[in-house]
Amino acid sequence: AKAWSLLNMPEMGRAELETADALCKRAAGLDPTDAEVWATWTHVNTWLVHHNFDRSNARYEAAADCAARAIRLDPQGYEARLAQACYWARGLRQVRATIVEETRKLLRQLLEEKPDEPRALSALGYSLLKRAPIMKPEGHELLARLAKNPEFAALAWMDIGWEHRFRGEFAKAEEVADKSIAAKPYWNNLGLKIALALEWRGDPGLALATLQRMPPAALQEDFGVGFANWVYEWAGKQGERLAFLNGVPKEWLNSQMYIGPRAYLIGRTRLALGQKEAGKRELRRALELIEQRLGLQPNDPVLLVLKAQTLHFLGERPEAEKATAEVVAEAEA
Repeated sequence: AKAWSLLNMPEMGRAELETADALCKRAAGLDPTDAEVWATWTHVNTWLVHHNFDRSNARYEAAADCAARAIRLDPQGYEARLAQACYWARGLRQVRATIVEETRKLLRQLLEEKPDEPRALSALGYSLLKRAPIMKPEGHELLARLAKNPEFAALAWMDIGWEHRFRGEFAKAEEVADKSIAAKPYWNNLGLKIALALEWRGDPGLALATLQRMPPAALQEDFGVGFANWVYEWAGKQGERLAFLNGVPKEWLNSQMYIGPRAYLIGRTRLALGQKEAGKRELRRALELIEQRLGLQPNDPVLLVLKAQTLHFLGERPEAEKATAEVVAEAEA
C-alpha cells in the first residue's frame, strides 16, 4: 500500500521509485509467496526502466523476474496479470509485434473486468499511441477517459501531448500540455512545455520560465540535464549553461534529449564563451569516453555521429570527415 501511494503519484520520479523499491524488497522478505508483492515490484522496476532512471541489465532482468513470479504464484490474479501487461507495455528492451498484440489483448480483458481501472487504461492507451504511425482514436479515447480521474489526469494528458509532439502536431500538443500542467505541474509535462516553447513557438523566454518550475531533483536526472542544456543554449545564456553543467555529477548522460558525455556539452559551452583551450580539453576528454564506448559498440550510430561532431569542434577536419564517412556508410549498410 505504501509503495502504491508512491507509484500513483503523477510526479513520481527516482526518489519515489527507489523508496517503493525498498518497500517491495522488505515485503518480499516478509512473505515471498504473496503474488501482489511481486506484481507491485514489477511496476517499480518497469517505471525505473521506462523513465530512464535505471536501464541496466540487472533492472531489466528484475522487471521480467518479478512479473514471472507474480504470474507463477497467481496466474489468474488481476494484479499479477496487470503487472505482466504493464511490463510488456513499458518495460521491454526490445518489443516484438506479437508481444504488442498480446499486451493489448490482455489489457482489454482486464478492462472488461474493471472498466475504469486507471493503470490498465493508462497502459493500453499508451500502447495504442506509442506503436502507431498515426494517432489511433482508441488510444486517445482511453487516455481522455483516464483524464476524467483527477489523480491520473496529469499523466493521461501528458502521454497524449507527447504523442502529438512526436507527430509534429504542435498546436494540439500545447493545448494538451496546458491541460496536464493545470491538473498538476511536474517534470514530464513541464518538459513537454519546454520542447514546444523552443521547437514550435521559438520562445526561449517561455522555455526558461518553464525550466525554472522544474523540481531541483529533476534537473539532476539525465532528461532534466538535457532540457536545461537545451534551454540555456537557445536562450544564449552560456555562463548559466556552464555553471549548471559543472554542477552535474554524472560523466555520461542518456536521455531522449541527449546521449553522450557531459564533457562534450561543457566543451561546446566553453568554446561559445571564447574559452578555446579549456573547451578543447573538455572535448578531448569527451572523445576518450566516446572511443571507449565505441570499443564495445563499434556500429552505434549515435556514438559515430557524436565522434564526428567532437572531432569537428576540435578542428581536426580530416579525422572529422573520416568519421562522417563512417556514419554515412553505417546508415547505408
